[in-house]
Order: sequence, then C-alpha cells, then structure tokens
Amino acid sequence: MRAQQMETPSGRAGASEITAWAVTDGRAGNETQAVGLLEAFARVRPVRVERHRIELLRAFAWMPPRLWALPGAWEGGWPFLGLRGGAGALPRPWPDVVVGTGRRSGPVVAAMKKIEPRIFAVQILDPQMPVEAFDLVVVPDHDRLEGPNVIRVLGSMNRLSQKRLAEEAKSWHQRLALLPRPRVAVLLGGPSDSAQWAPGDGAQLGDNLLEMARAGASLMITPSRRTPAKLIEEVKAALAGRIYWLWDGRGDNPYFGMLGLADAFVVTADSVNMVSEATSTGKPVHVAQVSGLSPKIRRFHAALETQGITRTFRGRLEKWDYVPIDETARVAGELAARIGAVTRQAGPG
Repeated sequence: MRAQQMETPSGRAGASEITAWAVTDGRAGNETQAVGLLEAFARVRPVRVERHRIELLRAFAWMPPRLWALPGAWEGGWPFLGLRGGAGALPRPWPDVVVGTGRRSGPVVAAMKKIEPRIFAVQILDPQMPVEAFDLVVVPDHDRLEGPNVIRVLGSMNRLSQKRLAEEAKSWHQRLALLPRPRVAVLLGGPSDSAQWAPGDGAQLGDNLLEMARAGASLMITPSRRTPAKLIEEVKAALAGRIYWLWDGRGDNPYFGMLGLADAFVVTADSVNMVSEATSTGKPVHVAQVSGLSPKIRRFHAALETQGITRTFRGRLEKWDYVPIDETARVAGELAARIGAVTRQAGPG
C-alpha cells in the first residue's frame, strides 16, 4: 500500500516559496507534531506543506533505528525496501525540508538526507540513532538528549495558535458555550507503554470530576484514540445525574473548540501532547495522576509543576497565572534561521 499523501495549504505563497514534507507513520500524536511545526514555519516564511504517511513492512517495523545508520547502509537507497510501496511511497521530486516524528520515521528522514544532501532534515523526538544524521533534532527536555544540532523543548510540538483557538471557539460557541461557566475541558488519554494505569485510576478520576462538578464547574469531556471504553463508562457513572457534555466520537471533533472555550483544563497525565496543548492556552491545567508513568513523563510533569505551569488535580478548580507555552513557534523561528544560514553559506545558484 502506498503512503497516503495530503496537502496542507501554506500561509503565504510567492516566488521564494519552498516545499516541506511531514513524514510520519500516521499516528495522530506524531503527525500533529510534524505538521504543527511546519504550519508554524509557514507563518515565518512562504512554504508549501505536504503530509506523507509511511508504513513499514513487518520485518522492518521493529528494527532498531541504529541498524539503519550502519556505514554504507543508505547507498542506493536500500532503506526504502522497508516501506510498503518501496521508494514510490515517497515520490519525487523530494522537498527542500523534511520533518519526521518518531522512531519509525527517523531512518527514512536520515536516508533522504543522505541520498539528497540538499534536503534540510528535521527529526522530532529522540531518533534512537546518531543525531548527526539530521540537520536539526527536536526533543522534549525530559529526554535529556544533547548535541550541537539538538533543540530541547518543554513538552511537544502542536498545531495551536491564538488565531485558531479563536476561530474554533467561535465555531463551537452555539454547541458548548451554553454550559454555565466556569467551563472545564476534560481531556482523557489512556494506557500506553509509558503509562500503565491501575484498575482504580479511572474511578478516582470520576470521583474527583464529580467533586469539581458539585462545586459548580461545567464539564466538557473528550476521549482520545487511546481512551478505553471502560474509562469512559467509569466517568459517566461517577457523573450520573450531573449536567456535562461528552463527545461520543461522532460528527465533528470538538477538541480545538474545547481548548478555545474552556476556562480551565483537567488532563490525564499519560498524554504529553494534550498537556502541552492545554498549557499553550495560558489557562489553568490540572493534571490527573495515573499509575505506572515512565520516568520521562514523570520528569516532564515535575518540570511543569516546578515552574508553576500545572498543578495536580485533586477534585478542586483552582486559579493561577503563567506564561503560555509556545515551543512550536520558538522552534519554527530557529528552523527558519538555520535554513537561512545554510542558504547563505551555499551562495547563489
């Protein structure tokens, strides 16, 4: 099966427009980060953005990325044998900039750079292979990766902007704004390799949400793709008899509308992406603790709480101020600066 290809309009067009690809395995969290960075980059300079979803053959899917980086491994472009659709999964001409996210895209982005050195190669998240294979590597601060071409960020890249939040809030106003204020957006994640969840975590979350609702907060609840049905049922059972709104997965996704309309958030601790997006709004973010968090995620939450950005959710709606996190714009500016430096070094022609 060939990779899926979709076009994302750039913010501007013109003679100096460059081309950029987001290359991922199609997982929502990975694609959001790659596309989000390129959308922010498009606000800095004219760029045409495309998304390319790759799918690795089973024999290659679990190969350690470091094996892709053996001397001579890229000669002839052999890594593309690991893609469904082969080299045709990434049709030429290739772009000026390619951004990958996650361990499965890293070897492919590195191979494109090796085969066509003119490409500016960006990798988001630890590629688990030499960072020298890329022009720029963007990793969460809690990964503790170092290197002259490494940028460490607090949280993850996202697709938010103040303009988008305002537009989405306006779009969802009639459907959600009738809920009395304060409105709290509840963003549910779920078990993963980095967050196991214990049997009682869902019930505890439901009890805490009920306490918040009893105190007068209106709850707007949305699950994610990882949210198990059992967790949704536990939350619904705890809130029986209360007024709340829960997205059932049908129709338009309310996620960004909820971000724009919420006065505060409750986010389960397993999702670095959703916590990062919530903290980009500048509104209070209460983190609902779950069991079995990996050391990396625990370091992430510790950093946010130490800086006064988030607080642990204990069933109460709290108010506090902090400077919104906008790491995506910061990295986009750095990307533009580094591409500009490379262009100046190369000279005309």
